[in-house]
Amino acid sequence: MTVEEILVDIQDISRIYYLGSSELKALNNLSCKVGKGDFLVIAGPSGSGKTTLLNIIGCIDKPSSGRIIFERKDITDISLDKLNPLRLNHIGFIFQSFNLIPVLTAYENVELPLLFKGLGTREIRELAEKFLHRVGIADKMHQRPSSLSGGQRQRLSIARALAGNPTLIVADEPTANLDRKNAESIIELMRELNKELGVTVVIASHDQMVIEHASSRLFIQDGSKLIRHE
Repeated sequence: MTVEEILVDIQDISRIYYLGSSELKALNNLSCKVGKGDFLVIAGPSGSGKTTLLNIIGCIDKPSSGRIIFERKDITDISLDKLNPLRLNHIGFIFQSFNLIPVLTAYENVELPLLFKGLGTREIRELAEKFLHRVGIADKMHQRPSSLSGGQRQRLSIARALAGNPTLIVADEPTANLDRKNAESIIELMRELNKELGVTVVIASHDQMVIEHASSRLFIQDGSKLIRHE
């Protein structure tokens, strides 16, 4: 993988949490590279450190040591607050629990992050409607999340993540709360969008079906053993 092909370069990172006087090392001197356009799955058992690694790749957590390079820029020493513009403009998030705002309609959930980008009303409407159509829930745009099925909520999360034209999508166990049919449909949709839009996708999951859809796989164990398979 050449320098130009690398989106995120994680170099010798460790992540330590402190619980009172106890020290928990979630990651220990890990290095990995995420390629542009990749559909990468970080796999491993519960407690292996895959979500911690995903959060660092997605710039919602910082390592205790090591370096993070995002599109050839070293962002290691930039505070999480100052990384807000990077997350807003370049990274989309898909969560296991959906993280939708219950008092807003499906359309308003997609619209909200676009408002923070300072886009015009017409452009926001076009983007929100485009991606609600693309994920197959345009007919639900005026409904609130509580009236949607689990699969429809996750499709809404995908529309919200993609509408801002991110470079990178990070997804934490996106199929965990779905039945098998909906889980397969969601992963197939994400794979289609990865190919169609060229957006890089990184997923943390222990679901074998998700792992099988990956173009690249990172297997992590005990926060320190990392094996990449293409």
